Amino acid sequence: MLIDQAGARQLEFVANPDMDERRGDLLEVRFADTDRTVELRDGELFAALEMRDTVIPAFMDRIDTLTASLIEQINGIHSQANGLVNWTGTISSTNPVSNSGDVLEDAGLPFGIEDGSFRILVYDADGNQVGDEEILVNPATDSLDDIVAALNSIGEINAVINPDGETFSIEVSGGHSIAFANDTSGVLTALGLNGLFTGHNARTIAVNPDIINDPGLLASGFTPDPEEVGDNRAALALADVRNKMVLDNDSSSINDFYESTVAKLGVEARNNRVKLETETTFTQDYNQRRQRISGVSIDEEVTFMMAYQRAFEGSARVVTTVDRMLDALFNMAL
Repeated sequence: MLIDQAGARQLEFVANPDMDERRGDLLEVRFADTDRTVELRDGELFAALEMRDTVIPAFMDRIDTLTASLIEQINGIHSQANGLVNWTGTISSTNPVSNSGDVLEDAGLPFGIEDGSFRILVYDADGNQVGDEEILVNPATDSLDDIVAALNSIGEINAVINPDGETFSIEVSGGHSIAFANDTSGVLTALGLNGLFTGHNARTIAVNPDIINDPGLLASGFTPDPEEVGDNRAALALADVRNKMVLDNDSSSINDFYESTVAKLGVEARNNRVKLETETTFTQDYNQRRQRISGVSIDEEVTFMMAYQRAFEGSARVVTTVDRMLDALFNMAL
């Protein structure tokens, strides 16, 4: 609790979990007697809240935008490319939908989906390709349930909605393996299948744990033959992501956007520092002027005291001299 600038009312800090759904420890300032929120206009407390509620969130939004674009672009390449090994066992989506029955464009996915398709390649235990199926995707009419149903029409594949009702898994049986290719819809990236990254912003981004556990899944080529190790087209495409114009209405690359964010932060920090120095100098000058007008100057007061002391000493000598003269005069008269 603290006292406001007028000194008449008490203020208190109160936690408000509604300010940010991700945090419940953010505080707001209220009047203790009425519980009304205080409208701050200046001062250190206003600056601290302005930094917390406006400046920092603006830069966090830019970093989230940068991160989301990086995830979408990288996973858009990686999800339809292949590494040294194919997928076996179980592969699960990482981006949840609001409901498995909702059409994909309204399912709350972090990345967009277009009308298109993707291919699933099936290989036997010896690495020979035994299947190549195209899955059509229309985000306006298809749901996750429809995607799962289409996958289940492919032999040696069992697709199921997970117990959470928001993600799904593909199980490959009989020693077979699968790979993904030619995703023109972006649904693999949106659902989070065969991506290099998981998550959708700076808070949630992480390297796909399946790739950490098996680096052979790291995609480098687009060839459907996993034994063709000379294909590095996917690796080159991944490296070129930093130069693609994908931000600011396709006018900035990821690298440009990052550099502009750092520059913006530096410019604002410098402007704030210059403003602080200017206002500090102004305050010091104002105080000096006020002191010269209404304050006490030690040097000046000492000078006055010395002048009064000398005047007193001179007056004392005059009185002493007059006293002696009168004393001498009275003696002569007697």
